[in-house]
Amino acid sequence: MHNTVTVRSSISLRATLFAVAAALSSLGVAASDAVWVSTSTKAFSPGKTVMTLAMQPEAAAGTPVSISVGLKLRNSAELDHYLATLGRPGTRTLSHQEVLDRFAPTRAQAEAVAAHLRQAGFTRVTIAPNRLLVQAQGSAASVKTAFHTTLKTTRVNGKVALFNSGDALVPASLSSSVMGVLGLQTVHTLRTHHQVLGSLHALTAQVHRLDQVAGGEPAGRSPPSGD
Repeated sequence: MHNTVTVRSSISLRATLFAVAAALSSLGVAASDAVWVSTSTKAFSPGKTVMTLAMQPEAAAGTPVSISVGLKLRNSAELDHYLATLGRPGTRTLSHQEVLDRFAPTRAQAEAVAAHLRQAGFTRVTIAPNRLLVQAQGSAASVKTAFHTTLKTTRVNGKVALFNSGDALVPASLSSSVMGVLGLQTVHTLRTHHQVLGSLHALTAQVHRLDQVAGGEPAGRSPPSGD
């Protein structure tokens, strides 16, 4: 009788543990299936065929990476209208603080992006004064976690360079804030690749627009000079 009770208890315990494990597993699947949205930073192609790209080795997990996440301006249509009427009679020039309050990303938006980067393993996370950029130091592993893209390596002029093999993605909750990510490739310089130039010019244009509205008073740091 004692042995029967022991066996039944053991079976019951194992069944309970199995159910708990299954529940935890389903939670993990649900988390991994969370919606991720593409940014303006698309998969980078260093002039190779699709087959050749697939054969390129993945960067080591600890490979150091410096990135800058560009955030979107708010009330863009209102900003365009204001710039078009700036200087006309009756149009008041906004102060520097009014510009940031009305058109720059909010502190909460920037902090949410910074928190996402820290959670992915990035360090030295800093927010630019105009809140248009969130810069951080990390690794290939943290890039994969934060943006669901793999960094691969190739050789350019005998030197090892990195590139993102897929689009840079962010959680849907951040998609209305994030424009794109600079720093995921080191294949080409800014002077030689239109994809990089396009990303940087978009960010630079945003800073310039803020400066225009502020009447020439700088609205914050400009984007870095390199990708």
